[in-house]
Amino acid sequence: MTYGMTVCDRRPPESGFSAKYESLHPFNSTMVAAMDEAGFKAYLKELIVEKEDAR
Repeated sequence: MTYGMTVCDRRPPESGFSAKYESLHPFNSTMVAAMDEAGFKAYLKELIVEKEDAR
């Protein structure tokens, strides 16, 4: 399975995804990420680590 993300890929605010990740690392139309599940999870872990480091 692959996950594609673009600037149009907005999740409902109640999911918490947009607020957490887009504010930290906004996806833009030139960054269309098509990753397998493992790559996607590793990418999210990197974002979480960056956010923790920024505190």
